[in-house]
Amino acid sequence: MKIALIGATGFIGNAVLREALARGYQVTALVAHPEKLQPQDNLTIEQADVLDGAKLARQLAGHDGVISAFSGHAQQDVYGYYMKGVDSIIAATKQAAIKRLLIVGGAGSLYAQPGVLVIDTPDFPQQWKATAQAPGMCSRSCVMTVIWTGPC
Repeated sequence: MKIALIGATGFIGNAVLREALARGYQVTALVAHPEKLQPQDNLTIEQADVLDGAKLARQLAGHDGVISAFSGHAQQDVYGYYMKGVDSIIAATKQAAIKRLLIVGGAGSLYAQPGVLVIDTPDFPQQWKATAQAPGMCSRSCVMTVIWTGPC
């Protein structure tokens, strides 16, 4: 299987990368900073900008699926940047005619107790709220089947 992995240098993305390579998948790591990854068998490393949808679609073409572990935490407007990035990733995936897109997120969408999401608890880190809110917003406006996943 040939997988495009967006965000392979981050905490979650790097764990996904290691697992995919251990399973023998061919992985194209699409990252902002290619120098953060070491060359390995079955790994192609490409610089990517998630906001450049046309280029991203060309980079995604020919893959069996896309996994996005994209995060906007390094940006000033985390929520706005993340939403633009996810919209661009979804559009590029559709343009590349790839039927499988898996978007990996965190624990914010899980329930801390019946009726209360983890994101709504007082101890949820403020700096993570912007991207934790995004999956719900994106899923309301998405016109393709997107799988959001997080820790269970």
